[in-house]
Amino acid sequence: MRVSIIIIFFFVFTSGAQNLPAVDIVSESGFVVNDANSDLGIEGTVYLNENWDRVAEVITHDDKNYTVEAINYNVKLETFVVKSSEGKLLTLNKDRVKYIKYNSSIFEIINGKYFEQFSRGEVEIYKEYYLAIISGAIDPMTKDKLTNDKYDIKSRYYQKEGDDIMEFKPTKKNILNLFEKDKAGKVKTYIKKQNLSIRDENDLKQILKYYSTL
Repeated sequence: MRVSIIIIFFFVFTSGAQNLPAVDIVSESGFVVNDANSDLGIEGTVYLNENWDRVAEVITHDDKNYTVEAINYNVKLETFVVKSSEGKLLTLNKDRVKYIKYNSSIFEIINGKYFEQFSRGEVEIYKEYYLAIISGAIDPMTKDKLTNDKYDIKSRYYQKEGDDIMEFKPTKKNILNLFEKDKAGKVKTYIKKQNLSIRDENDLKQILKYYSTL
């Protein structure tokens, strides 16, 4: 995907009933030239969601609230992209954005990168999306490529303590080590009783939510 440098003079967003120029929250160097889902010879998409018909709230560091439509997260560029009524794609300015309410989730800027809030409260867990490429099949005899490479959107988890954010693997041992010792036993009993799995994302959210009630 190619990105060109261009100054964006005007683009309309809404904040309540007021129309505002896009230069408030759109990067002046963030004009995405085309809407191609993949680079040449690579199948799949670099966008987190298939559809663009979603509405998001963008909250800036000075607590201004913008409502934008047709938004998606470009995993390759590691930024949110909005689509104008003319079909042009523009990236949001990370220096202005504090967090984005999007697709029933909240994405927060931490150390200049977008992280999805996974769990808040006593234990703060965040999720980061990244792009991998699955290599296509190759004929062992001719070495010719039989199938194209394919994009694969993956994720990893981080724990946040104060201003520090550290990657960690959500194994049962690591999750239980996040809890206070006198509560970890209750969580283990709850997991067994409810037949929950740490590996299941919805179950993990349920476990962390239960811990916050103890």
